[in-house]
Amino acid sequence: MKIGDVASDLAQAFGIPQFSTAPPFIQNRILIDINAAIQQMQNAGEDYYARQDLQVNLVADQEAYPLSDTIREVLDPARLDNGTLLRKLTSRGQLYQFGQIFLDQLDNTVPSGASAFYYAQSVFRSADADEVDSVVHFLPAPSASIASSRKAILAVIEQPNIFSMADLTAGTASIPVPQNYAESIFLPLARWNSTTSFLFYEKDKIPRYEQEYTRAVALLEQADPRRPKPPESRAGALEIGQPAAQAPISPVQKAPR
Repeated sequence: MKIGDVASDLAQAFGIPQFSTAPPFIQNRILIDINAAIQQMQNAGEDYYARQDLQVNLVADQEAYPLSDTIREVLDPARLDNGTLLRKLTSRGQLYQFGQIFLDQLDNTVPSGASAFYYAQSVFRSADADEVDSVVHFLPAPSASIASSRKAILAVIEQPNIFSMADLTAGTASIPVPQNYAESIFLPLARWNSTTSFLFYEKDKIPRYEQEYTRAVALLEQADPRRPKPPESRAGALEIGQPAAQAPISPVQKAPR
């Protein structure tokens, strides 16, 4: 569905046939309602509406890989491009003490090899405390032979597309919503957003819009093809828990008194 069609649909909610003929203050409100509905869908459910695959070029002996500023979240699972699934570390402790915990070493110097684990880390930028950088660690760091022959594939969520007034005026861009859910979920969300404006005066439409909105919210929990997960689901099978046995104490660690 094109953004121009959506804008005209919302213009009709305000009693105006076409977006192009709406006054500027109505156009501004329509822009707000569209972007709000997109963000609602992007943040709903698990990740179905926003999941994308990101290819990471591996570098020999490099463990940490900063991701683009547009990446909001790294999802499970991560894999190599030959289909090999990588096992997820669940804490910074496992990352920083990888050699002790998983390799039975007395230190954490991990030689390069075939990467089998990963850890996604978010860190605040020192220059701007409001911004967060995403970094993915692959352990062991890939050897030269692995880096030259394999790539890593991450499932990620990027920041949602935010439309501008120029986008609505041109009307040619596609909305970032699966076609099957544009009319059943996205439009009801956007229309309901419009009813919260003091500019919305066609009160007779509210019962229908509310009914459609309620149904859309319910569908958000059902449209993800991976929901609901059955009791026997192995969705978390690749997550690595902390080993029960205590890891060897590093020489730099102090023993308890």
